Amino acid sequence: MKKLCLLFGLLIIFLFSFQSSLTAYAQDGKDYRVGATSLNVRSEPDMDATYIGSLETDSVVTVYEERYGWARIDYNGQTGWVASHFLYQSNQSKKASNNSDERLRGKEISVAVDGVYIRTGPGTNHSIIDQAYQGESFQQIEQKNDWVLVQLENGETGWIAGWLIAQSSKGRGKTNPQPQTSSNSSNHSLKGYNIVVDAGHGGFDPGAIGIDYSFEKTLALKTAHTVAKQLRNAGATVIMTRSGDQFLALEERINISQSYDTHAFISLHYNAYPLSGVNGVSTYYYAGGADRSLADEIQQQLVGKTQMQDDGVQYGDFHVLRENSDLAVLVELGFLTNPHDYSVIQTNNYQLNVAQAITQGVMNHFND
Repeated sequence: MKKLCLLFGLLIIFLFSFQSSLTAYAQDGKDYRVGATSLNVRSEPDMDATYIGSLETDSVVTVYEERYGWARIDYNGQTGWVASHFLYQSNQSKKASNNSDERLRGKEISVAVDGVYIRTGPGTNHSIIDQAYQGESFQQIEQKNDWVLVQLENGETGWIAGWLIAQSSKGRGKTNPQPQTSSNSSNHSLKGYNIVVDAGHGGFDPGAIGIDYSFEKTLALKTAHTVAKQLRNAGATVIMTRSGDQFLALEERINISQSYDTHAFISLHYNAYPLSGVNGVSTYYYAGGADRSLADEIQQQLVGKTQMQDDGVQYGDFHVLRENSDLAVLVELGFLTNPHDYSVIQTNNYQLNVAQAITQGVMNHFND
């Protein structure tokens, strides 16, 4: 009986110590502010995990753990995970923030592309009140996250996505846009068309893994730059959803597309399969109609110019297609797990052929 009491006492002490350690751990969490318009909260540190809610801009959260680019928080009494790169330290003083706003106020900014939407608030969920075109300049009043509040000619104000503008130091007039959004070519068959080029995956999301452990995200970005250059040479205005190795949520990719007058959204990917004999290229659509037509044109050009196995045009229930109100296709440019495909995919000649095929497919679609 004495031994039983002793064991029971030790158990009580252990539980008390364990609870104390949990409390101390909770108290060690750091506070951060949300730097996205709407930040998804998931049940696990994985973009495919169950969606359990969202956080608004400037919400304050306490982060208890970071893992692979994800932050663990307490969300309505349950454990939630958010992408950590959308969080920033909340202990910055309000005075510093106000000083920053004062420095921004009165700056001249210039629109970098045609067809930019001006909205009532800082996010794509706000109503469109006007459009601006490449070279138009505005007085900057305020900046919130990635959005800029500007003064309009009629005296009203509106918000423009920050990635669609360039700073102007010489007052009103046209300025050179940022490199990834410029349109500069003697061939203007796509002049006036705005094309979004989406390099799949990125950051902590590697995508498919090749036979030599190379990452899909790296090859997709290389291809995206080559395709973007070819489209610009054809006169198009091009925006890349990512121009470096950063993670973008699927919603963000769609927000970029829908933040201005997009004529076509093209998502670039490479495939993988457990059986190494599977190979080929394919193009996916979701809505049919114009989406199917563009997919047909691109797939035909890809097969003709690359001589890769034709896996055809297929229906694809992908988020960037399904939730995208713009004309959109997704292209799978070969299998990283197939020895033949992989040996071809890595060559500069293949990258150029892909760029030419996609560009020609887009031109055929819009010029038919």
